[in-house]
Amino acid sequence: MSSDDSELTHYGILRKSGRYPWGSGNNEAQRSAMFTDYVKNLKDQGLTDPEIARGIGLASPSKDPDAFSVAMLRDTTSVAKEVRILQQSRDCVKLRDKGTSVREIAKRLDLSPGTVTARLKRSEDMKETALTSTANLLRDKVKTHKVVDIGAGTEVSLGISPEKLRAAVSILRDEGYKVYNLPTKILGTRHDTSRRILADKNLSFSDAAKLKDSVHILTEWTENDGVSYLNIREPLSLSSKRVQIKYAEDGGTKEDGFIYVRPGVKDLSMGANQYAQVRIVVDGTHYMKGVAIQKEGLPSGVDVVFNTNKPRSSDKLSALKELKDDPDNPFGSTIKKQFYEKDPKTGDEKVTSVMNIVNQPGDWDSWRNSFPSQVLSKQPHNFIRDRLNATREETTRSILEASQITNPVVKQIIMRKLADKIDSDAVELRAAAMPGQKTKVILPIPGLNKNEIYAPQDFATGDRVVLIRFPHGGRFEIPEVTVNNNHRGAKKLIGNAVDAIGIHPSVAERLSGADFDGDTVLVVPNPRGSIKGFNSLGSSAKFYEDSFKNFEPKRKYGGYEVIGKKPNGEDKGNFPLMKATGLEMGKITNLITDMQVKGAKPEHIVRAVKHSMVVIDAEKHQLDYKQSEIDNGIKQLKTLYQGGPKAGAGTLLSRATAGIDIPEQKLRKASLGGPIDPKTGAYVYVPTGKTHKKMNPVTKKYDSDELHPNMQNEKRLAVTPDARTLLSKSPSPVEVLYANHANSMKALANKTRLAADKIKTPPTNQKAKVVYKQEVDDLVAQIKTATGQKPLDRQANAIANATFRAKLKEDPTLYADKERKRKVQAQTKAAVRTRMGLKQPVIHLTDRQWDAIQSGAVSTNRLKKILEYAEPNRVKELAMPRANTVMTSSVSSRAKAMLNANVPPADIARALGISPSTLAAAMKRGDL
Repeated sequence: MSSDDSELTHYGILRKSGRYPWGSGNNEAQRSAMFTDYVKNLKDQGLTDPEIARGIGLASPSKDPDAFSVAMLRDTTSVAKEVRILQQSRDCVKLRDKGTSVREIAKRLDLSPGTVTARLKRSEDMKETALTSTANLLRDKVKTHKVVDIGAGTEVSLGISPEKLRAAVSILRDEGYKVYNLPTKILGTRHDTSRRILADKNLSFSDAAKLKDSVHILTEWTENDGVSYLNIREPLSLSSKRVQIKYAEDGGTKEDGFIYVRPGVKDLSMGANQYAQVRIVVDGTHYMKGVAIQKEGLPSGVDVVFNTNKPRSSDKLSALKELKDDPDNPFGSTIKKQFYEKDPKTGDEKVTSVMNIVNQPGDWDSWRNSFPSQVLSKQPHNFIRDRLNATREETTRSILEASQITNPVVKQIIMRKLADKIDSDAVELRAAAMPGQKTKVILPIPGLNKNEIYAPQDFATGDRVVLIRFPHGGRFEIPEVTVNNNHRGAKKLIGNAVDAIGIHPSVAERLSGADFDGDTVLVVPNPRGSIKGFNSLGSSAKFYEDSFKNFEPKRKYGGYEVIGKKPNGEDKGNFPLMKATGLEMGKITNLITDMQVKGAKPEHIVRAVKHSMVVIDAEKHQLDYKQSEIDNGIKQLKTLYQGGPKAGAGTLLSRATAGIDIPEQKLRKASLGGPIDPKTGAYVYVPTGKTHKKMNPVTKKYDSDELHPNMQNEKRLAVTPDARTLLSKSPSPVEVLYANHANSMKALANKTRLAADKIKTPPTNQKAKVVYKQEVDDLVAQIKTATGQKPLDRQANAIANATFRAKLKEDPTLYADKERKRKVQAQTKAAVRTRMGLKQPVIHLTDRQWDAIQSGAVSTNRLKKILEYAEPNRVKELAMPRANTVMTSSVSSRAKAMLNANVPPADIARALGISPSTLAAAMKRGDL
């Protein structure tokens, strides 16, 4: 076979050969010519592409997965055209090499002289066609990596058209390679996305799915300087001789997890940070975990003081954790930052500080955009009612604001997103955030009074606040304290901390057993005492305090030992270990919620909360949670408050987000009426009809040919039109309040979605396209640049998913705190993107470009792509112009003077009569 023929064998007009009129040619070029002529003839008769595709396929795509679609028709046409051009080029070269003139070649091949000249030039300029080279590249990459990303944006990184990429993939499909859409979780959301991949010929869908974390991308991107996926260079180790351990007998329990560091020592540097959550390697075998803060006056010869609740030992390392046998992740957590220098001669990087930063100032400071039901549902009835009313009023204002947007496409997109958010709030039973609430990391200040906190950034001296930690068991876990920003010791240690507060160590004991290794609390202003905490419990307060005093789950339920081997070779212990923290936390959290809603006795609440304290650490610290279940009579409590020893969620508050398996469904297609009910505005779902055989997990074979419907797990309230159907048999007033609220929110969501669906998008204005050609061209270029990053975005999401799974194992409390979980997911994704050098593509809209959009120079589809990457605040500013809140020069001068005098920002804002956010914005802009 000649090299020319060999190259042609890569092409694939072979699909169902013999079944179609082009399948009888002697070679690929003949079949390609026959196919092209066949399609052209059908089009000349007036047939459309869909009609030709159906005619060629001879079957409905739903019944025949190999049947032709319009896209497949176009891909095959592209391949056929490429084959013909390639063959013509070969024939022209052969005749030219024999001395045949261009005119004679044209005559023999039935081509125009111009075409012959073009074919000859083509053969000189290109060793292979773009289609051939792309197919060869994909084939080689799959051979090396098994699974390769071919999703949106791949064509941009390869410098070819989307049609050319599809045609190249079509060639490989004909050769037997597999194309799958792998479902991938979008970290930080409830949604999945499909990652389109090209897989090896012998790789099944399930095998490909197992490789989802190692899908290769064709975009050029490599790890730098040996940095691992978790961003860890080889850590610097600290000698244990420089460490003092403050054990339980020395008062270490009061500041458990807190690390004091001598300032000014290079290998202890935290950069510009006064405090940070860190991991510190000690003697190369163990590590400290906690929040480090610089402190003057440490004992001579001591550079680091580590506080622990462990008893005194002759071996310092016994108070620390052992490093994991994993050079990519020795701490079992994501390291955000290390301090290193680059050798000017070799370029090698050398870590210069033992501080491996997990979180630093600014990472904890985030507004919670809601007030969780696990807290609100345990408050007085009137307060719950008022907060739910405020939530609906705030939602109504948001809908009104969105309806005033001038551009119809922008309005439609924003209203649809808003409708989905309202639906989500309804399902999660989220209430509007309390004014001024903030998330803060807690630091110990032993000199503070027990009823005070130091919180200079967002709260003023004298402010009454409550502290809430998750998981939240009840009011007995809510300290009620007063802000004191004048405490000298706190000022010296923390200063104007961005997102930290100082508390007396005893306050941590009331906060669900919090410690000081990075635990956070929700700080909520409570000027009128509307939120009821520990002080509101009267005589029950002492009972709760005494019940949890000295309760240490790790000591009481630890002691795991390996006593043998199981038949499958796994270790057999003296008690079973937990393997599903999320599931078990869900069970006990639901039980506590149901008990509180039904007015359980304090002694029953204590039993359930103690068990939750065991469960949350059981997997991480190998605790005997089964014994805790027996000791605390959990089955009896489930029978009393949920209806049976094995019963699950028993009230609306716990049932709303409890999972339920339903037959797999999808949104209704436009051809069947569309995804929105035209009367109600609700989403309309239809069954997918997909089925599967059940495999025997032992034999790995199918026991029968019986087909079972594919199932999907959804939150109950998400698939329940009326929340009242999830009420318990004898619902409490709190349940009824939430049911009516959820139904009202669902109605608002449907109303908003219906209004968005009725918005008519205008056609493109051709005259405006001419006037604003430069602006449109610039926007198109920005879209192309942004789209080209999509393969890297998908890779970053896959890495972030794997990283977050490791975080969940390290910090099981995330299972019970959905708001913080979302924040950590966002931080994880941001850390991965930073390591990969990925910045979020942003389209900066100019006034002139917005004029082009408003005049109709940009098509609806293109505008949707622009809005995908445009700055939301800028879009809002353009669509709904508003005046910015600024400070006058005199107010700015006073604020600057007070800042220079070290007055806490919150006190400055109150004194000047401005909001803390206005002051913070001015500080961020550098105005002060």
